Amino acid sequence: MRARQTTHGRNGRVHKIDYGQEEAAAIFGRDPRDYLISTKQLVGDENGHVKEIHTVGVRWERDEHGRMNLAEVENTAQALPAQLVLLAMGFTGRKNLDRRPPSGH
Repeated sequence: MRARQTTHGRNGRVHKIDYGQEEAAAIFGRDPRDYLISTKQLVGDENGHVKEIHTVGVRWERDEHGRMNLAEVENTAQALPAQLVLLAMGFTGRKNLDRRPPSGH
């Protein structure tokens, strides 16, 4: 489903739901995906296997220089049982990727 504010032909926010997410939502009553969560700590058992993940909710805030930064949301900390942790590193936009050497080299 295309977000209402996105006009045709523009790269906008398109929300897609896979059959697995639909099934989980039907069984558990909500979409299983969570966004804007920061991992604070991974806890292992005596054998070094992950058993728990500690997280906190975050939100985007603009600082005094106009830059966007993530800020923790109060009272959102939680500890969740875990057996496997997959890292999903967020992409926040293109940076200056000019890799040419400085002039004169």
